[in-house]
Amino acid sequence: MKERVSRVCVIVLLTLVLIGCAGRVRQIESYTFDTPVKTRKTYSSKFHNKILLVDYPGGIGHGMSDHIYYRKGEIESSYLYSRWSVSQNRLLMARILKIVHSSSIFKEVLDYTSEATPDYLLESRIYAFKHVLKKDGGSYALIDIVFRLLRYEERKVVKSVELRYEEPCESTDARGFVRAAERAMRRLGDELVEWLAK
Repeated sequence: MKERVSRVCVIVLLTLVLIGCAGRVRQIESYTFDTPVKTRKTYSSKFHNKILLVDYPGGIGHGMSDHIYYRKGEIESSYLYSRWSVSQNRLLMARILKIVHSSSIFKEVLDYTSEATPDYLLESRIYAFKHVLKKDGGSYALIDIVFRLLRYEERKVVKSVELRYEEPCESTDARGFVRAAERAMRRLGDELVEWLAK
């Protein structure tokens, strides 16, 4: 009888401990760019009767991951409980497609999966897409992307540009970084459209 009561007590205690631990598990927050793309329409572009293929963005470093990265001094890591909804590359691919398509610079804008033959190819390389925490307690979103426009058949570079932003964050957490990154991506969209239209 005594042994049975001891077993029941142990089972009840273990159950309470497990329930208590399970209640403390933190959920992973998933982020994406929610703001709609708003770019000015460009009707007088020399590319208005051309087809553009937007290549899958290449990443230098962490670009292929869904982790949200930060840097504090010499330490670079990722947030434990915050992620992008998809990899940075896929997120940026969707954003770039929407930006270029909504600008009406090109007759048609295709993604990298298309089998159609385009006139031009837009390549991009992500050099930085991270949250930088400063010693003074502030932080900013660091976004650095290089774009190259090529003639598709010849693979000849027509022009290239590096777009780099250090957008201040309202808070030093992942949410603050995502909001700052959204603002920086709006600026990138405007500058990308302006550059492509030239």
